[in-house]
Parts: sequence; C-alpha cells; structure tokens
Amino acid sequence: MMRRVTSRSLLASKIVLLVGCAGVILVVVATVREAQRRRSVQKEISSIEEEIARIEQQRERLTDLVGHAGSPAFIEREARLRLGLQRPGETVLIVPESTGGTKPPGEASAVPVEEPSSNLRKWWRYVFH
Repeated sequence: MMRRVTSRSLLASKIVLLVGCAGVILVVVATVREAQRRRSVQKEISSIEEEIARIEQQRERLTDLVGHAGSPAFIEREARLRLGLQRPGETVLIVPESTGGTKPPGEASAVPVEEPSSNLRKWWRYVFH
C-alpha cells in the first residue's frame, strides 16, 4: 500500500526539521560557551595557584629571615655594627673610610681642591646653567 503525502504532513515535517536543527544549534552554542568558560576558569585557577606558590616561597623566606633575625649572633652583630655597642673589656675602633688612594703625609694632592661656593652662586648655576 502506498501512502499519500499531503501538503500538511510535508509542511509539518519541515517545521519539525527546522525546530530540531534550531535545537541542535542551541545545544552546540551552549556547549561551546561552557567550554570557553571552563577554559577561562582553569586559566584563572592556574594563575592563582602560581601566585599561591610564589607567596608560600616568600613566606618561607621571611620565616627564615625572622628566625635568623631572632638569633643571638644576629642581634649581637647588629648591635655592634649599627649601635656601636661593645662587650665589657672590648675597645671599639672606628676607622674612617678613605675617598682616594693612599699618599704619604705631607705630599701635595694632584687634584686641586675647590673652595665651597656660596648658596647664591649655587642657585645661580642651578637656575641658569
């Protein structure tokens, strides 16, 4: 037996086909958007994990520094260097830093020494030179 195709059934099948295609397109678009969103979230997670690792390393370094700064040897060294403290019976000797090479006493310097300028001359040079 042969079935007769009517224009209504043909029209209905085209509409169903269009609705089905639109549904498939919507599902594909939603899937692609979700994949992009997942990728961006994964990138953000990895960057945050890298930052956490960096901060953990910094924390460990600072913890070591605090532990070292609390040691008696460090405290004594800083007290001697920065505060000029000494132990009983010790003598502190301060050696001035030299700016040039060593020369025998009484020998004249090869570089002429400039006399200090007045503030007015300094300002004049600063503004007009």
